Parts: sequence; C-alpha cells; structure tokens
Amino acid sequence: LLNAESHIYSQLKVDFVLHREGWLQQDVEVRPLPGDVYTHWSHIFLDILWAFILAILLMQVLSDIAEHRWRGTWKQHLRDPYTWLDWTSLVVGAGIGIFFSFLMWELDNLSGSIADLGSQPRYAITEAPDARSVEAILENLAYRKKLVEVFDRFGFLVGLTTWHRLCSFWYGLVVVARFFRGFMGQPRIAVLLQTVLSSADFFAHFAVLFIVVFFSFAMAGYILFGEQLLQWSSLGRALSSLLQVLFGKFDYEEFHSIAPVNATFWFWGFYILMSQLLLSVFAAGVLHRYLDVRARLGEVGDGLQQQLRNHVKEFMWR
Repeated sequence: LLNAESHIYSQLKVDFVLHREGWLQQDVEVRPLPGDVYTHWSHIFLDILWAFILAILLMQVLSDIAEHRWRGTWKQHLRDPYTWLDWTSLVVGAGIGIFFSFLMWELDNLSGSIADLGSQPRYAITEAPDARSVEAILENLAYRKKLVEVFDRFGFLVGLTTWHRLCSFWYGLVVVARFFRGFMGQPRIAVLLQTVLSSADFFAHFAVLFIVVFFSFAMAGYILFGEQLLQWSSLGRALSSLLQVLFGKFDYEEFHSIAPVNATFWFWGFYILMSQLLLSVFAAGVLHRYLDVRARLGEVGDGLQQQLRNHVKEFMWR
C-alpha cells in the first residue's frame, strides 16, 4: 500500500490460525516505511550540524593525541577511559552516518522497483483467451517476479530501519556518557558523579536482592491472577505489570475481585517490602555514599549560579 499524500509505504500482513477446538485466531501486522528521508527541507540542517560536531570532536581528539605525544604522556592518555569513549563516539557516529547513507540508497532502489512494476498484466492466467494463454503466463510470471522483489526489498528495508534506530539509541547513551567528561569540570556535579561511581558495588549487591524479591512477587502474581487477567497471563507480562504496580499504576479492584484474601497479603507484602523497605535502603545507601564523598573532597566549590555570575563579571571587566 502507498499513501501518496504523505508518501508512506505500508505492508499489511494478515495471518489466520485455525486451532483444534475450532477457534480462528487472526493476527494483523502493519509495517510502515517512510518514502522520504526528510519530511521537510529544514531537517537536513540537523544532520549537517551533527556532522559538524563530529568533525570538531575529531579535531579535538587528534589535537589531544599530538599534545600528549609531544609531552611524552601518550601511554597515560591511552589508559584514560574518556579517550576510548571519544574514539567510540567518532567511530560509531561515522558508522551510523554510513549506515544512514546506505539506507537512503536502498530506499531509492525501492522507489525505483515500485515505479518499474507498471500496470498489471492484461489477462489473468485462468481468464486469458487460448490465443493469448502463453503470453498471459509469461506476463504474469514476470510481474510476479517483480512483485516478489519489491516485497523482499521492503522487508529488508524495514529490518535495516529497525537496526538503524537501535544503533541510534545506543549511540545516544554513548553521547550521554561523553557528557560526563564535561560535567567533571563543575565541582558540585562532579560530587554527584563520584557518588555514582563509588556506589557501583552497592548497586550490584542491591540489584541481586531487588531482582530476587521482585521476581518472587511477579511469580506469585502470575499464579494468583494469570488465569483471569490478560496482563498477568504470562511471566513476562507479570513482570511488566508488577513494575507498573511499583510505580503506582494499577487497579486493586481487579486483584481483590479474583482472590480477596491472597491479593491483600500479596499487595501489602509487596508494598511494605519493596516500596518501603528496599527503596528506603537504596536511598539511604546512596545518601551515605554521597556524604562520604563530600567529606573526602571537602569544599564542593561554587554552584552553577555562582559560576555563571563569575563568568558574567569576568566578561564585563574585559
């Protein structure tokens, strides 16, 4: 299907599964694919800005390498994790750019394949006159071959688009980690980052306890409510539903209507043990590490507002 107004290709897939007991299961899957990479001419400037930032980062990385080599400290420079983070940002960013260019090229090929389809054959194989039967068979086979090629290329493009989005997501996390290097220059933010780094062992031990308790309550919810509630009908859905309960998004009446007594014990046990005890222990542990880091570092320095005032004063005195 093609929406010519918005230039979006869509593939509609309908599956019918006939079960033994006579139930007919219907599954409908719609896979859209934009026909235009840039929906507006101004969107290209974002990619240009991104390429410009990558070029600046490349110049900075090369300048740092030249400076440390001149000083004779290039081995220490290579041991710095932020050095490898910079190179990861460059390599992954360049890879995503090449991937995006290949995606654009494949999209153009898909548009060309659809344009080459032309009109359908004049006669169907079963409806063609005797004098045109051979011609109809050849035309239908050629058209079907082109149509299969379009479907294969469309599925390949949908898969490429999914992988490109996943790579962009992980690259966003790399960029966030890259910002930590700049945050270390602000004293108070540096204290927070040092707190997170020093709490890594605490996070690991807490995660083990949290996962065991959380999984136990999810299994109990699956056993109690799985037969009556769709959102608890599998272990994966039970884990997702329990996470929503942890953040307060649930309907207790659904639990109470199925198993009033067991639901009461299950809910209050989860609320007291997870929401009150474990999360309070987590907050207390992080606060303890923060106070310890702050005591070791001493004066935390100026905040963002004071630094901004100092920069304004310095600029005015120039």
